[in-house]
Amino acid sequence: MTQRHRWKTALQYVLRMLALAVCIALAIFVPSWYARWQDENLIDKVALENRENIEFIDVHSLDLEGRLKILQEAEYVGIGEVYNTWIYGNNEQEIEEKVQELIQSWYEAGLLPEPPEARYSKDYHYSMISFYLASIEAGNARIPVYIGRFGLPDFENVLTVVLDQEKEILYYASVSGGYAMDYLAGELGYENMDVLTKECLTGDAWEKLTAIAKETGTQKKDYASVCGAVGAEIFRDGEIFEEKIKLEFETFQGYAYRKLISSEYGFGVAVMYGTEQWCDVLRNMSEEYGFDEIRCGITLLYLTLRGEIDFQEEDAIVDNVEMKENKEKAYNYIN
Repeated sequence: MTQRHRWKTALQYVLRMLALAVCIALAIFVPSWYARWQDENLIDKVALENRENIEFIDVHSLDLEGRLKILQEAEYVGIGEVYNTWIYGNNEQEIEEKVQELIQSWYEAGLLPEPPEARYSKDYHYSMISFYLASIEAGNARIPVYIGRFGLPDFENVLTVVLDQEKEILYYASVSGGYAMDYLAGELGYENMDVLTKECLTGDAWEKLTAIAKETGTQKKDYASVCGAVGAEIFRDGEIFEEKIKLEFETFQGYAYRKLISSEYGFGVAVMYGTEQWCDVLRNMSEEYGFDEIRCGITLLYLTLRGEIDFQEEDAIVDNVEMKENKEKAYNYIN
C-alpha cells in the first residue's frame, strides 16, 4: 500500500468515528430531535418493506380448524366477490346432495328443526332456489364458499346455507317459514305458533317471554359434532332465544351462535360457526340479490304477531334488535 492510500484510509476512518461521535452526542443531549430525524429517514424504507412482506394466507392449505380460527379472529368478515356460476361452472345436483347430507347431520344434532316431510318419507329433497359462488373476506384470508337457498316441496319454508367449497362444513344454516315458526314457539314454551299468537294478541305473552330469557329450548343440541370440536358449552345471554356456544378444539377455543331471523317466508332460526358476522354477510347478500335474510329479535316477533308491525317493511326496526323505542312500544301494549 502506498503512502497516499494509507492517508486516505486513515482519513476515512477518522471521519466515520467523528460521525459516530456526533450521532451519539445528539442522541444523548437532543434525543427527541434525533429520534425525529431517524424516523424521517426510515419511514419510507419501513413502509416499503411492510408492503413487500405482506403474505396473504393460503386457505387451501388450512384444515377446518384453521379456517374457523381465521373467521373468529377477523375484525371484518364480508363478501369479497361473487362469481358467475355460468363461467366458473358448478354441479347443482352434487351440491344439493352435499347440502342434504350435511344439513341432515344438523337435524340429528338438534341444531335446526327437521322438516315435517321427514315424518312421512326420508326421500324428501330441497329444490335449489338461488345459488352463488363467493369468496369471503376474513382478515388476510379469502375463503371460498357456496351460498344457497333451497325450498321444501311445499315452498312455504326455506333453507339458507353457507357451505365451504373444500371442507365438510356448513358455516351458516337457517330455516324460516311455517314449520320453523312452530319450532320457535316450542322453544319459547308454547305448543305452536297459533297458541303463541293468541297470547301475543291478549298481551299475556310478553311477561312470559321475558321471564324465560335464560331458559329457552327443550331439545338437546350437539354443537360440537358438526364442526369437529371435542366439546361445547352453551351460554344464554343477550337477546331472548339466542345462544352463544363455546367450542373446544384441539388447537384453540372457538364459538358458535344461534340467532332469531326473519325472511320473506316468515321467522326462523339460524346457527353459525366461527363468527356471528355471518348475519351481516347474509343481510348484504339479500339486499344485493333480492331475497330477505335478516337477524331480528324477540320484540319484533312479538309486535309482528300482534299485527302492529310488518317485519318485511320495517327495515329500520329489523336492522337493530335492541331498538329501545320498540321495546317501549311493546311494554305500552301490555300496560
